[in-house]
This record gives sequence, C-alpha cells and structure tokens, in this order.
Amino acid sequence: MKKLKKMFSVLAATTMLLALGLAGCSDGSDDSNAGRSDILHMQNAPQQTNQNGNQTGNGNENQNTNTPYSIEKDGTIVFNAIENAAAYTIDLAGTSLAGKTVTWSVDNEFICLVENGKVTPLSGGTAKVTAASGDEKLVYTCKVPEPNRAATKDPFDLKTLSGEDLYVIMCGDSIMRDYGAAATDQCGLGQVMKFFFNNKVTVDNSISNGGRSTRYFWNETGRWDKVQEILKANKAAGKKTVVFFSFGHNDQRSLNGSDANVGTAGKSFTFAETNQNGTVAGTHYDFMERYIIGTRELGGVPICVSPFVRSDFSNGSVSEKGKHNMETALAGESKGRGNYPVAMKAAATKHNAIFVDMTGMSEQWAEALNTAGKIKYGYIESDNTHETTLGALRLAEMVTGNLKAQGYLTGYITTPNPRIMVNASALAFGRLNPGVTKTLSCKISSFNATTGTVTVKAPAGYAVSRSVDGTYTETVTIDCSENLIGEEVFVKFSPTEAKEYNANIEVTHTTLTPDFGNTPAGTISGTTLLIALTGAGKAKVSGGEAAKVVWPMIDSSNKFLEDPTVTPEGTLTANKVKLVGLTAASSDKRGTFTKVDNVKTYDNPAEAVYTARVCIEGGKWPVNDAGAALNNIEIDGKTYNVYLEYAIPVAGCDFTVNKITMLCGSSGSGNMKWSVYYSTDSEFKNPTPIGAIPDGVSKNGEYKTLTTGDEDLALTVSSGETLYVRVYPAFKSTKDETGRNFFIGDVTVTGVTN
Repeated sequence: MKKLKKMFSVLAATTMLLALGLAGCSDGSDDSNAGRSDILHMQNAPQQTNQNGNQTGNGNENQNTNTPYSIEKDGTIVFNAIENAAAYTIDLAGTSLAGKTVTWSVDNEFICLVENGKVTPLSGGTAKVTAASGDEKLVYTCKVPEPNRAATKDPFDLKTLSGEDLYVIMCGDSIMRDYGAAATDQCGLGQVMKFFFNNKVTVDNSISNGGRSTRYFWNETGRWDKVQEILKANKAAGKKTVVFFSFGHNDQRSLNGSDANVGTAGKSFTFAETNQNGTVAGTHYDFMERYIIGTRELGGVPICVSPFVRSDFSNGSVSEKGKHNMETALAGESKGRGNYPVAMKAAATKHNAIFVDMTGMSEQWAEALNTAGKIKYGYIESDNTHETTLGALRLAEMVTGNLKAQGYLTGYITTPNPRIMVNASALAFGRLNPGVTKTLSCKISSFNATTGTVTVKAPAGYAVSRSVDGTYTETVTIDCSENLIGEEVFVKFSPTEAKEYNANIEVTHTTLTPDFGNTPAGTISGTTLLIALTGAGKAKVSGGEAAKVVWPMIDSSNKFLEDPTVTPEGTLTANKVKLVGLTAASSDKRGTFTKVDNVKTYDNPAEAVYTARVCIEGGKWPVNDAGAALNNIEIDGKTYNVYLEYAIPVAGCDFTVNKITMLCGSSGSGNMKWSVYYSTDSEFKNPTPIGAIPDGVSKNGEYKTLTTGDEDLALTVSSGETLYVRVYPAFKSTKDETGRNFFIGDVTVTGVTN
C-alpha cells in the first residue's frame, strides 16, 4: 500500500486517486502526498449488489464487477458499471481548489455526466472532467470500458414447459403500462396480456411505466430492482418466472432536451448498437444484454419484444423513424442513433434469447389501418405513438401468436373472447335554442367479432347515422366480418321545444355484450350497452333581476379565500369552494416570464396579478400520460378524485344561469391540464362539459379564460335545486411530479333571478 501511495505522489496534475475508505488506504504513515493539489478524492455512492452478493449492476459475468470502479496505474478511474449506483463525487479537500467556488465540466457529456463534482458514467469511452476556479483548473480522466460478456442460456425451456404455475412480469414504457379508464381509451399491451393466457399464468404489469427507456428503467428505483426482487423470491419458492422486455421509444430521447428525463433516475437516451465514438457500452444493445443475463442469473426466462411502430407514414408505408430506425443525427450529435429493433434482436441472438418482432408485425397492421382510413381505431387520436384498447389487444395477439408459432408457451396461450367496444358512455349536447342542431359521435370497434350485427338505436329527440353528412334515422346497423375494424356513429340533436331531452342510446350485438373498452364505464343493462344522452332546448327568459356569484379565490392580502361574493346581496346564496384531493398553496403572480439571476420579468406586467394556486394532496401528481381528469381514476393501485367544487343552492326563486367563466392556468410547468363540468344533479351524474381544454397550457405561468360561450346558457335552476360546477385539474406526465400547481381565479356565474 505504501508503494502504491509513493507511485501516486509522482503523478501529474491530471491524475486521480480514489479515497477508498478501507483500512490502511485513506491515511497510513506515508505522507509523501501531503499538500498535493493534483490528488482526486472520490466518494462512492450507495452501491448495487447483484444476485451473487457482488457490488455491480451491469449483468456482466466476465468483467471485474466486485466494485463499480477500479484504478489504472496512471490514476485513471475506470467505471465498471454504467448506472447511477456507480456515480462518484469528487472531493476537492486537500487540493488547491478546496473551499473555492468551482465550475465543473466534462469534454464529452455522452460519456460522463458531472453535476457538482458527482460523476455518473453514461457510455463507453474516455472523458476528461474539469474542476475550474478562475484560471486554475484540475483535470481528471474517467474511462468507461467495453462490455465483454459470454453467451448465456435460459434456465428452463418454454417449449417444453407445461402444467406448472407461471409468473409473467411485463417490463416496458407507455406502450406496456396499465391505464385507468379515460375518454382517450388509452390502454397498454401489458394491461391486456392476461386475456391471452390461461389460469395457470399470473401477469404482473405493475412495474412498467411511461417515458422509460432501457437506461431509465435500469436506474429508477422500483423498476429493474423490483424485477430482481420478484425473481429472487420466485426462484427461492421454486416458481417459474418469465420476463417480457419491450423498450425503444424513449431510448431515442435527446441528451439534454426537455424530454431528456434528467432527475433521480438520470438520463433516458441510448444509441442503438454503437455510440458516436464506436463503443457499445451504454447502448440499447448493452442494456438489453444486461436484462437478458440478469434475468437468467435469477432463474427467469427473458423475452425480448421490439417496439410498436409509430403511425408515421411516407407514401403509405411506415417511415424509418416510425420503425425506430433513427438514420438522421439529432441536434448536437454526429450520427444517427441507429436501428433499435435490430439492436434488440442482435442482443437476443447473441444469447439465443426469445425475440418477438412486434415492430415488423405492427408495421403491417398500421399500414393496413392507414390504407383503410382507420388509424384512429388503433392509435389515440392526435397521437402517433400510443394505442387504444383495440390497439393493445392487437399487439398482445401479435406477441402471443408469434410466441406460439415459435413453439413457446403453447400450453399457456389462449384465444380471448371477441369484443365489440364503444368509446363513450355519455354524450352531452348542452343547451340549444329550439331549431338549432348539434352533432356528436362515438366510435364502435371490433376485436375478432366476425359474425352478427351491431345495432345502434336512438331515443326520441335524437337521430343516428354512419356518416356525418348522411341520412339520420332512429336506427343504424353495422355488419360484423373479418374486415371490420370499427365505425363511427354520429348522433344528431335538434330540440323542438324548451325542455330536457335526457335519454339513452342502445347498442346491441346479435350474440355479444358490448363494453366500454378502457373509457369510463357507463351502464350495461343485460346485453344492451347504454350511452347516456343529455341535452336541452332553451327557454326564452324575460325580465328578472341580474345576479352574479364570484369566487375570487384570494383576498386583499393575496391569501387563499374560500368565500364567494354575491351581487346583489341577498338574492342568492353560495357555498364556500370545496377542495377534494387538493390543498391550497401560496398564491403567486400569473403570467409567463423570463428568469435571470432569480429575477422574473413578466411578458405582460399589467396582467401579472396574484392568483390562487392549489396542489394535489401530498404534493405529488401521479403518472398521467394523457392528462386525464382525476375523476375516480385508478393509477398504480390508488383511486384519485381531484377537483374543486362551486355550488349555488337556489331557494325562494328560480335562477337562470347564462354564463360561467373562470381563469385557469399552470404554475411550475406547462403541462397542467383541466376540464370543467356543471350539473344540477346532487350526485353529479352525466354532467355537461364547459369548454374542456385537453391541451391546457404550454408554458409555466400561462393562463386562459374559460367560458361557456357567447350565447347564454339559459339554464334554469329551480328553487330547491343546486347548481354544481366542478374543475378537474390534472398534470400530464410520464412520471410522478412535485412542485406543480394549478392557477384558478375569478370563478364567476352570472344570470337572472325570477
């Protein structure tokens, strides 16, 4: 050890020494290095252990993985594991920069990330990390070596396995994960896999999550580490386990852009097979190798599933980008990322692991949808990436069908029942003047319902058609066949008198009971699916006294205010605002701004007035890829109800509501969404939407005025009834989010009393 220290004493200012913290290594009797400013002290963060008890994390049997680092003779620090757990913090104590304000940088940020002296390895190669204060600099060399792994084998054969209980873990991104019921009908591949296996199989899709890449999933707490826990427990219990891996979409994220997912889980990006410098370490291929080896070491069998294509077309065919072949270099990069499905297949081929080409199969399916003009039945509308319930079922059918064709899991894979799915449980037409017409629609899709007929029957006051400009009648029928993907049914409402027209559309099939897919469930009566219709003809109101209720949401001291004001006094009463699943945060100025040296300069100073802010209880908004209203939605096993309620109980008069307006916006991010509804039903059944804004706002501090429109609502709330207005804020994100608040102010209801 003394010889080692003497060797380091003659190194130049660019060399490094690791303070190991082991007995005899951190001090000792040799003080020949005392006072040297070129010595690097690195403190290792908590280390990850592999299933053999070794500190590692790269799934590598052939490299030295007893520690996540080693030191070469010239002082170069060598990272033996590419992961957050291998990060080290450079300690400048004892150097010429000790106690000084230091700026950190790295000459190749694709190889190493450095933040306040903490160095995290990202990809293969050598990088120089610099600590600078004024003209003084200390430079340290960091090296990430190439993987060198021997081929491995599955611990048991899925071609011969039969009769035993099987535990299946699904690992993936937003294509894989579970979703609560929402109007978008978004559904994950892993969410429906249970329908394609018999009762000997348990499918666990609780670990998948949106926005995850092979790198991000590896580093984030509760993902790969959770898979390892389950594998260990199942191996100890003698339970057979299969692990599906499907990534690729988020590996394509930029290094430092707004979509980089920098945080506790680190970076998302990977190159496909080789990095810009020709190395393999830290690529999609590298991480897939780790998953294959790591799964097998813990007694499981990995199945590699290439990513679902995007609905990005060129001359009728899915584009190379849509097939995850990134040929064009991103900004700041010297080469295209490469072909991710090919990289996954290469890793699987090396290890003779099971590979399913979902990219190729979904390419053919997407092109068939596009040719038929039916993309919106497989993909969420205005979203070229994520699948609907029908899309998820088709992907699961492709994957299990391909496995069966290869001879795997033949004793476990089953054929699910055919389905007819309707994407709406309610259609709200609002209040129209007699003679005015409004048309809404719903989509009906078929999963393997190849025979029979779908019948859609409208109630009195409404009519239906299979085309928006077609003939509207009481009933339309849709014949089922192998070619049926889905049909849009249009519903027309044209009130003839001033009254409520609340009734149901009936949807039936010759032999099947239709369901709501993954949209909010409505009523199914026997074998008939009901779509609740709400609409009304407006009555002309003359006379009466103008009345207004305002919830300003903050007081004169800019503090949160629950109380409303009523003008004129005594004409109406109104309740305090009710927060459900929300807490009041400190008020702040609304408006977009630029921030320099922690000083905000507002784009429109005159409108930068204080506005109330609310945040979800506990401060953490759940994963919500679509920004769907948190209205009795289950996310990761927890049911969320999150809204503000404004109520006007009417007594001693009738109150005709003409307008409802409010200010809504976002504080802390531009991903805040919201939707607003009103109803006179005490249980808030089938409420009417008020200008739901699915896009919300795009900038921190941005706000919008929400209104029921230029025409008066002419909604009469009779004495003894109560008007309820609910605002549902939601934060759109692929991960849990904190520090995000919802702006709301000047919630106003105007009308006349009689």
